Amino acid sequence: ERFLYNNTGYYLLGMVIEDVTGNAYHVEVRRRLLAPLGLDDTYLEGPESLPGGLVVRSYEHRSGPYVDITSLTHPSLGWSAGSYISTAEDLEDWGRALLTGRVLLPATRALMLTPTALPGGRTGQTGLCIFVQNLGGTLGTLYSHHGWFGGFRTVMGYLPAHDAMTV
Repeated sequence: ERFLYNNTGYYLLGMVIEDVTGNAYHVEVRRRLLAPLGLDDTYLEGPESLPGGLVVRSYEHRSGPYVDITSLTHPSLGWSAGSYISTAEDLEDWGRALLTGRVLLPATRALMLTPTALPGGRTGQTGLCIFVQNLGGTLGTLYSHHGWFGGFRTVMGYLPAHDAMTV
């Protein structure tokens, strides 16, 4: 009927991965995706430690200056729905690998990048987890995804017409 984004499917996917493999979610993601793609600066908050004992702090802009809200929420709460901490370089490499076909089978990639058909002949703004927007002109189609969780925000976009990735 309409588009409504939520993270429940990602949590369920994490549980399915653990049930099917018998391993922790982060172990399988590291073994099957992060290591083969060379994403050595990407970690799942909680079960994986950041190098050098770094602590990730979160900030929110309320009515005034930015406020440290690290003690109010913890990024590990997102688990398989988005608790990864990464560098811009690793995120760029991940986005490029995902969107150019190095991660998924061609049929699955096509589903991910094809906007969903809605009732009444309408078309949604997403494929499977990827927002699809025709920018027109020489820019062409933009594939993107963004995330937000308790003081953290990430946006990733890819313009295939220019092989341009932005994070």
